[in-house]
Amino acid sequence: MLETLSDVSRFLGSFWGVFTILAVCAPAALAVHEFTAYRMNQYTHGGIDYGCKSNMINYEARPADANIVTRRVVLLSMGEVSVDRMRELISNKAGSVLIALPNNSTTLTQEEVDQWSEVEQALMEQSTDTSVYFTYQDPELMDIYNE
Repeated sequence: MLETLSDVSRFLGSFWGVFTILAVCAPAALAVHEFTAYRMNQYTHGGIDYGCKSNMINYEARPADANIVTRRVVLLSMGEVSVDRMRELISNKAGSVLIALPNNSTTLTQEEVDQWSEVEQALMEQSTDTSVYFTYQDPELMDIYNE
C-alpha cells in the first residue's frame, strides 16, 4: 500500500506517466468508427467452394492505392472496384477488402451498375481466402477514407 511519502510520490509519478502516454495516443483513437458490414456470400455447389471463405477483418486499414496490402484491410469505394483490382488485391494476399457502397443506388449510372455486376459475378465464381465485406458510405467512414 501507500505507506510512505515516497510510495505516494512513486504512485503519482507512474500515474502521470501512464496518463501522458494515453494522452499522446488519444489522437489515433479519433479514427475509430463503428459501422455495420456485410460479409460476401460463401457457398458450395457440386462439391466446389465459391465466394469468401474467410471472415477475418481484424487488420490495420489501408487505402486502395497502398503498396503493401498483405495482412491489411483495404478500404475501397465502389467506384474504385474492378475485376482486375480485386484479383490484384487477392493475389497480393490482402487480409480483407472492405467496399463502401453508396447509400442510394438510384444515383448510379448504368455504366457503374454494369461494372459492378461484372465484379460481383467474378467474385462469386471463385473461392478466395481474402475476406470481402460491404458497408454503406457514411460521413464518418468517408472522412477516415479520405485521410
